[in-house]
Amino acid sequence: MSLVINGTSLWLLTMKSNLYLMCISRLITGFSQIFITIYVTVFLDAYSTPKSKSFMLSWILVMPPIGVVVGYAMTTYIILNDGLWEYPGGHYWFQSFRLQSFISWGFAAITMFIPRKYINITECVKLKR
Repeated sequence: MSLVINGTSLWLLTMKSNLYLMCISRLITGFSQIFITIYVTVFLDAYSTPKSKSFMLSWILVMPPIGVVVGYAMTTYIILNDGLWEYPGGHYWFQSFRLQSFISWGFAAITMFIPRKYINITECVKLKR
């Protein structure tokens, strides 16, 4: 659900050049990312092996800064190449947020196919005992 809200709020950011709408959109985006950040660490703690726990948690800590750098590089590429598609007004940086929306919605769709036994943390903890 957080990924769907995240993608939708990013899409709203690109709809109008209204300062209030943009601020609310970014607030909702940050709020939805909190749940993803918390759940991923709990998920790794419950499902990873003792040997891979520190490695996986290290990657989780490293990925946000890498994602920011990739996002800036992607936006630079989009702006320098006059956008990925025709966009009225020439605000090509909006396209990187729309692309991120598509990625968030894609990951949300993928998570729908994960079996329930890998999502229910309580059952996993019971099985480990």
